Amino acid sequence: MKNLIKILGLLAIFGMFIIQSCEKTDLQPDEQSAEDEARAEYIVGDAFALANGAAGGDNGGGGKLSLDSTDCPVIAITGFFPNRTMTLTFDSCEYKGATRDGVINVEFVRQQDSSQHYASMAISFTEYYIDGINVEGNIVVAVGGNDSVPSFTITQTDIVLTFPDNRTIQRNSVQEFSMEEGFVTPEGDDDVFVINGTSNSVNRDSVSYSSVQADVRYERACGNIPVSGTTTITSDDNITTINFGEGDCDNIIVVTANGITKTITLD
Repeated sequence: MKNLIKILGLLAIFGMFIIQSCEKTDLQPDEQSAEDEARAEYIVGDAFALANGAAGGDNGGGGKLSLDSTDCPVIAITGFFPNRTMTLTFDSCEYKGATRDGVINVEFVRQQDSSQHYASMAISFTEYYIDGINVEGNIVVAVGGNDSVPSFTITQTDIVLTFPDNRTIQRNSVQEFSMEEGFVTPEGDDDVFVINGTSNSVNRDSVSYSSVQADVRYERACGNIPVSGTTTITSDDNITTINFGEGDCDNIIVVTANGITKTITLD
């Protein structure tokens, strides 16, 4: 599970690029959809990282989550690895910079044959809140590929985020993470991921939009900014495209909206 947890940073960072791009240009992209895309990516990624962080050794669970927490969250595990269930229960407590309440439910299943290793993690929620935002829906993380180039498919189904003002974000998404380099090393500096995926969502203004990630390549030696690939957000007649470049290790992106293109340097 070591490599799965790295996806949290990718999910959060990926969404934040969209927000930064909107803030730095007068191209008038769909800012509400961009913000809601980033929020949904972060909240879902955060839930996954918490589940994955408790997936390995101590207390029958194991990762850093179980080692650095006491009563927040309370971790309960049934069964043994590789097939087991787990609950993470929060009681209006602070953890990882956010106030959390309710339960994250996790089911792990692992199978293997002579050629490949497969694993899955199914995540659901029971009255779960993060910073006052209610989280509903299902997330399935499936591990495939092979020992040389593993891949991770994250499927989000019927995700609903309800804010304190009762406005909601609704989201369905499938993203494929292919780990091109760095799988067998304990460090993260040599990791290379390529991401492809799509999402269909409804933002807090009840506007439907879609997003497409095409060959978005992260080279962690270059920092947290993708070195190539594109992300496109489409809502009504508004299309905003972010181009991350041709492989150079820099912080330059090209944003196109409404027929206008600008080159932006991210801080």
